[in-house]
Amino acid sequence: MKYYELRYKSRYVRLLNLTIGCINYIVPFMVLQIFEDLPGMSGLFIASLFSASLSTLSSGLSSLSALAIEDVVKPNFKSLSERTITLIAKISVVFIGALCVAVSFLIAKIKGPMSQVNKQ
Repeated sequence: MKYYELRYKSRYVRLLNLTIGCINYIVPFMVLQIFEDLPGMSGLFIASLFSASLSTLSSGLSSLSALAIEDVVKPNFKSLSERTITLIAKISVVFIGALCVAVSFLIAKIKGPMSQVNKQ
């Protein structure tokens, strides 16, 4: 039985959860079921998912860095050279990335769904 033919209703999610043990593995499980006859395609699909997520992440970090440079650094420090501004932009990408990782670790420690965090 091919699992990608099933619809995402509660009974099918329960069936997949019993089959694979955890709801977080539905996409990799589905990919392995779809591409079981094509060697290498499941790896290519998972690599494309990682590529898309990394592209989104890098564009977000780059836009936050550009925002910090244009709205904070350039108006307050008008005498900086382009090389210094580029260096500050690169450092701000690393700083913002580290801040995002730290926030994600803090969010992982929150118990329960995020929608119920403020309802105590």
